[in-house]
Amino acid sequence: MSTSSTAGSDFLTQKTTEELLFLIRNPSLYHETLVTAAQHELRQRGVNPRQAIADTQDAQMEWDTDSGSRINWAAVLTILLFVGGAVLYWWHMPAKRTSEDGKSGPAVLETVASRPIPNFTAQTEASVQRMLQLLPAAARRDEKATRKYLILAQRFWTAQHQSAYLTKEATAGRIDSNFPSQVDLTYQEWRKLTSVLVYNHNLKPIMQARVDIMQDIAQREMTALTLMRGNYQLGNPPLNEQIRIALASVPQLLTELQGKTTTLHMTLGK
Repeated sequence: MSTSSTAGSDFLTQKTTEELLFLIRNPSLYHETLVTAAQHELRQRGVNPRQAIADTQDAQMEWDTDSGSRINWAAVLTILLFVGGAVLYWWHMPAKRTSEDGKSGPAVLETVASRPIPNFTAQTEASVQRMLQLLPAAARRDEKATRKYLILAQRFWTAQHQSAYLTKEATAGRIDSNFPSQVDLTYQEWRKLTSVLVYNHNLKPIMQARVDIMQDIAQREMTALTLMRGNYQLGNPPLNEQIRIALASVPQLLTELQGKTTTLHMTLGK
């Protein structure tokens, strides 16, 4: 009979390299001993676990921004809201409805159209191209840094265009019960940016300066979204003075980010 350690060793030996990599990339899902053993097995196969994890972070950034791989969550939300609204309406309505002539007839399913968040693909691409054009030729020669910078820029503008739209709709009073879900989706777009800013991407100084502005704006927009969502759910007007203060510096920061001023003031608005 095999011992438990031998069984564990055989278990890992039978795993593919990709399966072992998944295991070490998600250590919170597994026992520490198993993760350590997987790292050892990878080394036996000539794979450096640390380098594999670092390579994955770069690849994940590229995958997330691949237009062929991304999910249009705004479209998914619209479909779910439409279907969910129809189901709820059907559930709560009487089994039969009396028609105008007094006769009973089958219940009629009615739905209310939901206004989805617009697709800002064209605006986002234009904004990213503008960011590329603003880079000095010397900085663009670092292809790896430029690629990472443009990925970050695309994440930023995807979230920013959606945030600006929701704020505008809230200001004009054109929001409904879908607003909290729309805020959540937009907040997650910001998370796609801020979650990777904890890493050092080895950007050129001019790139890093603009990424710092992106991060400043992201924090302000995420704060505003959280407050607007909370206000709406409490039955209060979504916008208040606290939100206006949080967003007050965003227009000027966006102006600097788009190269419409001569210098980058990193402490502006703080």
